[in-house]
Amino acid sequence: MTRTVALLILLLLAAVGCGEGRSGGGGANGANGLVGRNVLVDDTGMGDSADGGGWMLVLAADRAPDLWAAVGEPDDLRFARFTIDRDAAEAVGGALVVVDDGGEYALDATGQTLLCRVPPAGSAYGCAVVDLPRSGTVVTSFGEGGFAARVEG
Repeated sequence: MTRTVALLILLLLAAVGCGEGRSGGGGANGANGLVGRNVLVDDTGMGDSADGGGWMLVLAADRAPDLWAAVGEPDDLRFARFTIDRDAAEAVGGALVVVDDGGEYALDATGQTLLCRVPPAGSAYGCAVVDLPRSGTVVTSFGEGGFAARVEG
């Protein structure tokens, strides 16, 4: 009997431990299990580094015309520069999602989505449209080629 109770306790602890990883117990997971990682691309061979702090503007791609009407349409999305705050983001149907010091952020969006990097100074420095799945990792980056986004896993 004692052995059975001990086994049940171990199984329960294992189940709770496994559930934590998927529900955000250790990282910046969105409601959909979608995680973002933002990096600065080093074009000199030194290796990429985390680009932390500030926010990621997250907006359904079909709402982008509303954003451009408010801030001005960029010539090149990869190098888009504009100032935006939380109220302005919400006014066009978007959200500013916190990017932690390690460059990680959580996403609750799916489908064609416009992502724009907004560092702590509050002025965006690049955007990209990406098709967000329900789970996985979105890697956003900025380097000599501008801002880019891709989905991994």
